[in-house]
Amino acid sequence: MKKENWINMAKFIAILAVMVDHTNGVLYTHHSVAVASYFSVSLFIFLMGITTFWSYERNVGNLKTKVIQKISAISVSYFLATAVYQVTAYHSFDFGRYVTALINFNASGPFYFVLLYIQLVFVSPFIFYLIKIIGKTNSKRFAVMNYIFVWGGVILLSYFTTNFTNILDIYGGGGKVFGGTYLILLYMGMIFAAYYRYFKADIFLFLIFLALAFGWWRFECHNQFAIDRKVPFGGGFNPPSITSSTMALLLAGVMFNFGALVEKNRVLRKYCGMWAWLGSHTLYIFLYHRYFLDFWLGRFKFLQENIWIKRAGYMCVMIFGSIAIEYLGYGLKKIYARQKTIVMEMTERIEERDAC
Repeated sequence: MKKENWINMAKFIAILAVMVDHTNGVLYTHHSVAVASYFSVSLFIFLMGITTFWSYERNVGNLKTKVIQKISAISVSYFLATAVYQVTAYHSFDFGRYVTALINFNASGPFYFVLLYIQLVFVSPFIFYLIKIIGKTNSKRFAVMNYIFVWGGVILLSYFTTNFTNILDIYGGGGKVFGGTYLILLYMGMIFAAYYRYFKADIFLFLIFLALAFGWWRFECHNQFAIDRKVPFGGGFNPPSITSSTMALLLAGVMFNFGALVEKNRVLRKYCGMWAWLGSHTLYIFLYHRYFLDFWLGRFKFLQENIWIKRAGYMCVMIFGSIAIEYLGYGLKKIYARQKTIVMEMTERIEERDAC
């Protein structure tokens, strides 16, 4: 199984959890369901650490360009999404209001993630080079000790940024320098990616991680984040506490080892291909699922008649509607590129004719 596939499947699990969290009181009311979704962004950031490290390994010597590309890509999508939300909400486009929403990342609740992502992308090259430098040491024991030492430094930095920094009162990790405790998960994801080849997926480990994840969820429901109120990071899940971070890491273990099960079953490979494809579109689902939830889905009365029809309908529209917007954007981009090429060719012909 390709290493990207299990990550995309894990991303889809994370985005499902995001949507479950945001539909609390709309599609369900049970507290235990809400608790089961609190790992979502923590899992995203751990996976981001993995994919970022692999991306940098393929582009060593050109990381500045890679960072600019990553930030530019999400920024363009964010600018357009903010405009869509503003026009839909106010039935007009006010540039001042638009700029204010951009700066405060509040056109929609989940948009704090954009600033969180940008901050982590900015700091990630430093972590990458640090991991590579430590990895070049001849003594594996010395390297492990250094990784642990750096991890301790990251924890201390995250403690400070979580408790003593604030960016424009933006929600969650987006409003903390370097994302607060999300930085710990980014670092752990990059370490995992650096030594990925040493980790072997196994069906037995899949069952162990699955049992641990279920047990931890039951513990969360009972403990109510009490464990986190006894440590410096405090209670809560954004930036993540020990409780939410642990759940995210356990589910990452579930999905990594699930890859072994998928690899050995042709039927599973077929269906999990669709699962992985959905997971590759999580950015747009993250940006636009609230667009459908907040502005459109409540208008369809037939979806309100049965709770299971409502759940299925809401989820499908939020997922596939967001992906449709993504493909619409790609289509418009291709049309623009084609028209630009035609105009350039016509300009060149006119210039050649005038030169003659």
